[in-house]
Amino acid sequence: MEQVFEKKTWTELITMNATTTLDAKQVVSIFYGMSHAAPERGLTDIALLRNHGADNSFSIRLTWHSEIPETGRSSLGLRLAKSFSEKGQTQHTVWSREASLHLLNWKRD
Repeated sequence: MEQVFEKKTWTELITMNATTTLDAKQVVSIFYGMSHAAPERGLTDIALLRNHGADNSFSIRLTWHSEIPETGRSSLGLRLAKSFSEKGQTQHTVWSREASLHLLNWKRD
């Protein structure tokens, strides 16, 4: 029997803690260079995040609406993780969306 995969929303997080002082412009340059190279099918959002409490800690968030690859990570995510691993300790994780709340029009009393 053929296995059918359901398209779902999933997220890759690539977190890098630089081992040396790193200029944010260098990180942004790597980010734009890699993320504009070749868009992949199913990629809906890509963001570069900086840790508010640690100047040398950055994350890239890739949001997908597709099947999760058999390898568990996208080729773009693997390339970004490899590129950032040259600058410091890197962690690459994959998260599946289990539930969400859309709060765009939410009003607070």
